[in-house]
Amino acid sequence: MYHIEISSEEIKKLQKQSVMMGLGDEVRQKLEWFLFYLESGKSVSQTCVHFGIARSTFYRWVQRFDPQDLRTLEEKSHRPRMLRQTKVSQTLSDLVRMYRMQNPYLGKEHIAELLEAEHTITVSPSTIGRIITQGNLYFGDSLLHRKKRNENFQEMTSPQMYAQSDEVEMPAFENTETELAQFVHAWRALVRCVWRRFRRPIIMTSLLSNIVFIGLLLMTAAWENAVSEKKATQAAIQLETEGRAAAPVNGARQAAAPVNGARQAAAPSVPHIETHTIIHE
Repeated sequence: MYHIEISSEEIKKLQKQSVMMGLGDEVRQKLEWFLFYLESGKSVSQTCVHFGIARSTFYRWVQRFDPQDLRTLEEKSHRPRMLRQTKVSQTLSDLVRMYRMQNPYLGKEHIAELLEAEHTITVSPSTIGRIITQGNLYFGDSLLHRKKRNENFQEMTSPQMYAQSDEVEMPAFENTETELAQFVHAWRALVRCVWRRFRRPIIMTSLLSNIVFIGLLLMTAAWENAVSEKKATQAAIQLETEGRAAAPVNGARQAAAPVNGARQAAAPSVPHIETHTIIHE
């Protein structure tokens, strides 16, 4: 059986060292296993029951553990060492390259249909996609093609230049699409790329702008109502003030009328003397 030959104090130092090195949680977890194992009297059964692991798992990590190299406690990749490589004939690769040079925006499904119709070659679209990726057959001027294009082909923007630089001499086929069609393809690719990347911000921005616009409309309507009510109140107050100011003047006029009548009654009456003129004949 395998045993841990270091002390619990050294395990604690290794835990701090793993934090400083920025190792993963799985390393610190295994160090906790070893620390509990040492503090529990080196009982493997108690350690496995406490952490819920198998004895074989504990012994496997004890065997791999190296106090001088904490990276031995990291999980290793389970990817197989030998991977099956898909064998593609040179003829098929040349045909796919020819179609992509004629039309840089031709998809893998369309190329599969053309191969079956023109050359009676049946191949899956995924295989054609791998040929395009491995051969770096991105000749278009769209944003997506420029992004996927390899550094060795950044200066080559046309299929003719690629045909001249390739080791296998291929004829430089003319592009069957017009400049307008290429512009439309590039514009569509750009719009799709922008929409996929900024879809959520665009939607959120539009929603927020609509909410702000509706809020401004409601605030404007409320402000107009408040202003109209204020003007109506001021007009009513002004009318009431003018009415109160005119009331004492009318009262004074009505009070002055009896005084004038009394004055007329108190004035002395002058006797009327009739004079008769006698004319002597």
